[in-house]
Amino acid sequence: MEFVAENHSMYPRIGESDAELRFRQAHHDYDHGDISEDELEEIVDSYVEEIIDEQIQAGLDIVTDGMIRWYDHISHLAGKMAGADVGGLVRYFDTNYLVREAEISGALDWQKPLLVDEYEFASEVSSQPVKKILTGPLTMARYSVFEGSTYTNERQLAEDYCKVLKQEIRALADAGLKYLQIEEPSLLETPAESDWVLPLLDELFTVSDIPEIRLATYFGDIVPIYDELQKTGADVLLMDFTYSETLLETIQKRGSDKRIGFGLLDGRNTKLVAANEVKNKIESVMDSLPEGTHPVSFSCSLDYLPRDRARAKLNRLAAVRDSLNEGVDL
Repeated sequence: MEFVAENHSMYPRIGESDAELRFRQAHHDYDHGDISEDELEEIVDSYVEEIIDEQIQAGLDIVTDGMIRWYDHISHLAGKMAGADVGGLVRYFDTNYLVREAEISGALDWQKPLLVDEYEFASEVSSQPVKKILTGPLTMARYSVFEGSTYTNERQLAEDYCKVLKQEIRALADAGLKYLQIEEPSLLETPAESDWVLPLLDELFTVSDIPEIRLATYFGDIVPIYDELQKTGADVLLMDFTYSETLLETIQKRGSDKRIGFGLLDGRNTKLVAANEVKNKIESVMDSLPEGTHPVSFSCSLDYLPRDRARAKLNRLAAVRDSLNEGVDL
């Protein structure tokens, strides 16, 4: 059994130094006509490269591009789909993070790749494998306004989001993507809907030959649907342990047919938990895990933290990985 350290998804855009503030300054200058779109893109590219390098320097095995080009989990995808427009701001779950809703104006359709360019750039500048993120169909539908459209209910809309996401996954597979993460936090709000949501997700897991697909859930207790998730086609279940007091006990008692992504480091709390504390929790369930590679990660995106605390969390994550693989305390 082996453990790898991987970033969850987003990473803080803004830091403390002038260099780490240039992303915000570039968008300000672009909005005021002081720089061109090409100049803005050049600065954003350099920022993506910097974020990737920050993860590699910390020792991570699998990185993300920090989702630096994303405004949020919803509008970045919906705004590129036919039949959807970018709407107003709403709160994302119980966080202070705001997303722009998708305003549905017609039948959803995939016209061109949504993320392939982002992946190709990130993979070119990274010496480590790059993981890409897609928001799941239920969460996309839940943060969409569809009254007056051709859709009459959330399930119908989610089914069409699934069709679009399947097209995107095929395009990412063709581009050579090895690691994909489907994020479906809304499922934990309404676990009773797993009877129709999980079959939709299975369509995403099986539509391509991407080697490893993670299903990530967070901001809720996963235990009520733990057994159902074990039956899905996901390769890895990336779990938020901060909302589930009995999750470790559940894994111990029921075991896992799936490889587990251990989201034990809190992505919303600046507190830096001791590496040995995290290591001991994972070791307590190792006898219940299948063989293979298991990721250690964060409970959710690190974008909720100051940049310096996010860096410290990256370093701590790598330390946890090392202590597990080497069988030593730190």
